[in-house]
Amino acid sequence: MKIKQIDEGVALSRSISLQPQLPKIRHCPLCHGKNETEFFHLENVPLFCNVVFDSKDDAIAAKRADIRLNFCNDCGYIYNASFDPGLMQYIPGYENSQHFSPQFRQYAKQLAEKLVDQLNLNDKRIIEIGCGDGYFLKEICRQGQNKGIGFDPSMDLGSSNETAFGTVKFRKDFYGPKYANEDVNLICCRHVLEHVDDPVVFLQQVRDALGQRKYVRLYFEVPNTLQILQGSSIWDILYEHKSYFLRQSLENLFLKSGFEPLSTWSAFGEQFLAILARPTSKRIDLNTNVAPDGRIISYVKNFESSFYSRVAYWQSQLSKLVKAKKKVVFWGAGSKGITLLNTLEDSDKLISFIVDVNLRKQGKYLPVTGQKIVASEFLCEYQPHDIVVMNPVYMKEISEILGKNNIRANLLLA
Repeated sequence: MKIKQIDEGVALSRSISLQPQLPKIRHCPLCHGKNETEFFHLENVPLFCNVVFDSKDDAIAAKRADIRLNFCNDCGYIYNASFDPGLMQYIPGYENSQHFSPQFRQYAKQLAEKLVDQLNLNDKRIIEIGCGDGYFLKEICRQGQNKGIGFDPSMDLGSSNETAFGTVKFRKDFYGPKYANEDVNLICCRHVLEHVDDPVVFLQQVRDALGQRKYVRLYFEVPNTLQILQGSSIWDILYEHKSYFLRQSLENLFLKSGFEPLSTWSAFGEQFLAILARPTSKRIDLNTNVAPDGRIISYVKNFESSFYSRVAYWQSQLSKLVKAKKKVVFWGAGSKGITLLNTLEDSDKLISFIVDVNLRKQGKYLPVTGQKIVASEFLCEYQPHDIVVMNPVYMKEISEILGKNNIRANLLLA
């Protein structure tokens, strides 16, 4: 197996219509400032990246929407100004589980160990907001012999709104003040905050539920927008995400909502941004902000051009490979792969299959572009010449899978 390096700086000639960077007279949802810039526009993307379909026809007919990213020059908050919360109906079948990957399971295990050790979470009570299938909640409860409650309105519990598995139970509901009587030592919320229409109201409701219990700790995790702006996670733009947080804007959000940030750090190959916080009696008015530094402003200013240059590169690269009769597949049927495929012209003629280790996605089809999701075993017979890897974090894991199955292909990092 050969890993092929690609020069991302190759200049390609392609006519691309870019939206002008014009200031918009809007109020920043976080600091209420009016000094905003619309810096990125993407049309007709899937409404949901984490909903896949049983048939290709249904997939192609999936609902679409536009993305318009605004940047607040006062506080650094980035959000999708076209986001419509009325379109976001999270129902059973929404699938974004990553723990089918051994590497991601290892990350979740180490994160649980870190929180249990640092916060002395032994025989304590854990609440997870947006728990999905409960994998992480079960892990942190197992390690510390804790009791857990997972809240997620998209859970499939049949006709019941609550179910229990040993010391962990799940509720098909939103967490908020009506659950103020639930005893809790740690609240986890991983990759949910970016989906919320009004993150200030959301966090303030969590704060109201906690009342005077200042001993409670909060662990929140979101995508690291700095990696998106810098280009290493450039495809992590999707309609489901209302907010795109930088370290400064994430900390400002918690300060405004009645929490004191204790520490903020990047994780999982710097693709995630994590924050540990505690309740405080103060809620900071963010009328006065520390302006984003020049580096961030430069990334924002150049982002749209950089994004579409990468799109043009892959349009040309994949067209050349197909013309040369090379069989090419994508690896990673999550937001990154879906975003790239939806920005390419006639991507269904360039790519027919996309590999994913998530068993619940295999055999289904991607929204809008309609590629079939396959297991890695499919490649044993298909024997592709090139595999476009959407997430560099999984490069080693993918290489090992290919090696075990004697699949010789060039790995191209998107």
